[in-house]
Amino acid sequence: MLKNVITQDLINEIADEHAKGRRLYVLTANIEARRVVIWDMGAIASYRSQRALELFRNVVIASSSIPAVFPPARFKVKAGGQIYEELHLDGCLGMQMFGAIQLIQQIKDTPVKGRMFIIRNGKLYDDPVQIRPILAEIAKASVEMQLTNQAYMDLIRMYSLSKAYDIEFNCIFIPQDFREASKGMFDPRYMAKLFTSGYDIAMSKEPWQKIPIPDMGEKK
Repeated sequence: MLKNVITQDLINEIADEHAKGRRLYVLTANIEARRVVIWDMGAIASYRSQRALELFRNVVIASSSIPAVFPPARFKVKAGGQIYEELHLDGCLGMQMFGAIQLIQQIKDTPVKGRMFIIRNGKLYDDPVQIRPILAEIAKASVEMQLTNQAYMDLIRMYSLSKAYDIEFNCIFIPQDFREASKGMFDPRYMAKLFTSGYDIAMSKEPWQKIPIPDMGEKK
């Protein structure tokens, strides 16, 4: 699928936009080094080579490799004259949302008042679930709970930073009252209803919330 979507023409277009000053970053987690890695995808694309194309695809694979669900992506690196192999997973192991520090640094260097817009592709809190007391279900539920709570704390951190540096904060997320259940990872019926919900919010008078608390955001 990636070979059909991420082509040489695509990374050439990304390289062109990178040269104009636009930036595309992707986060992965180096599971052995126990740290996250922020990849500058535009800089990679700027090499415009087959190796750059393969690296670009591999970073996308790594960033999509959910821990305990998909295997890690492998990266060959050279250090001290030796060839090593790094294992990278979805950057959610480190954080769900990133970039606030870089954004704030850029805003500080400009004379205009900064604005921050965050789109969270999930609810702020998970809905209650009933699971059977077996290892697989307990592990899955534990990872899901950890990721959701981590995302919320990332959002709180970004909100706090925006207040500290006088940056206008805006966020949006899936409403807590959206109750449609998904039958599998890519359920068309669920995705269509989720799209409709998002569309209705986007077309409302004021879709953005000013504080990251469900149903209590300042609308003006």
